[in-house]
Amino acid sequence: TPRSIAFVRRHQGPYRSTAIAGALPADMGMVWGLRDIRGYDPPLPTLRYWRFFQRGSPPGPPNGHPHFFRITAADRRVLDALSVRYILTGPGARAPSLPGFRIVYRGRDATVFENLRARPRAFVPQRNGGVAFVHDGDETVSLVARMRRPGTVVLADQFAAGWSVSVDGHTARPLRYDSVLRAVAVPAGQHRIVWRYRTPGLTAGAGISLAALILAAVWLAAPWRLFTSVGTRIGSRLR
Repeated sequence: TPRSIAFVRRHQGPYRSTAIAGALPADMGMVWGLRDIRGYDPPLPTLRYWRFFQRGSPPGPPNGHPHFFRITAADRRVLDALSVRYILTGPGARAPSLPGFRIVYRGRDATVFENLRARPRAFVPQRNGGVAFVHDGDETVSLVARMRRPGTVVLADQFAAGWSVSVDGHTARPLRYDSVLRAVAVPAGQHRIVWRYRTPGLTAGAGISLAALILAAVWLAAPWRLFTSVGTRIGSRLR
C-alpha cells in the first residue's frame, strides 16, 4: 500500500476522499478501502449526481468518472457537501489557494491536502442536535441522534433505490437532502436510525429463479418417466 493511501485510510474515519486529475484512478479507491467520490462507492454517479457535481467544474459527459483537475471555489462547495476531507494529488503540489486547506502529507508518491471545512458525513442541519456512527457497513449504517427538537438527520450518502430507513425500529420515509443525499425526519430526544440496503427486485428475481428451476426439474423428469414406463411395458411383453 502506498504511504499516501495508508495515511488517508488511517485518518479518513467516516469522511470521504478524492484525487486531483490522475493522482489516483477512480476505481482504485475501492481497492484501497477509500470512499472516493469519483468512483462507484456511494454516492453512485447517477444523472442527478452528475448535475450536483456540475455545481463545481463541469466533470464532462455522464458516461465516465467525474474528475477534479483543480479546486475552485465552486468545487469546494461540492467537496464540502460530500464530506471530502482528504484530497490526493501529485508529489510536490501546493495546497489550493482557498481558506481551510492544508498539506498533511508530502512524500515521493503523492501530496495529501486536508479540507478542514468538509461537512461531516452524518449531521443535523441548523445545529439542532448531534449524530454519531454506531455501525458503518456496506449494506447497513446505524446512527444515534440526539435532537433538541424535531428535525432532520442527514447521511451524506447517495439517495438510491434499495435503501430503507427505520427510526427506533419503526419504518420511516427516506427523504432527499441537497438533491442527492439521504435524510430522515426524527423527533426530539435520542433515537436510533438504521439505514439498510436490499437489492431492488431481489425477492422477485429469486422467485422467478426458483420457478424456473422447478420447471426445469419437471421438464427433465418427464422424459425419464416416459422412458421408464416404456421400458416396463417392453419388459413385461418379453416375459
